[in-house]
Amino acid sequence: MRIGAWARGLMLALALCALVAPGSAAGATPQGDGFLARVRQLESAGRAQPAASAAALGDLLAAGAPDRAARLEALTVQGWLQACVPDDEGAERTARTLEGIPDPGASAAALLIRARLAEKTGNTKRALTLIDEAMA
Repeated sequence: MRIGAWARGLMLALALCALVAPGSAAGATPQGDGFLARVRQLESAGRAQPAASAAALGDLLAAGAPDRAARLEALTVQGWLQACVPDDEGAERTARTLEGIPDPGASAAALLIRARLAEKTGNTKRALTLIDEAMA
């Protein structure tokens, strides 16, 4: 049973990366590269300390993202990390913020964050439905 949860989490993470990565590479600037490098550092650190990394991403976002793609990536990682810890409200708030970004990847990222929340509570059927919607 434990392996099944791990596999679902991996599947969600891979889907998330596939949606966010293509948009973030386009039009990168030196400032954007530094911002994205910090986002990736926090994503990596979030494996061990998701709550602290999500909070640090909030601070980074408050300082301002260099462009929409960088903001989308940072919000997506932040929402994912929030969904991994007991911060369901924060994850949902981040998903709503993503829905306000006029980009198809943002809507998909919001669905994947909600899928992670559903999977975390054992609602696998809803999680899979949300993943299907995100990938459509």
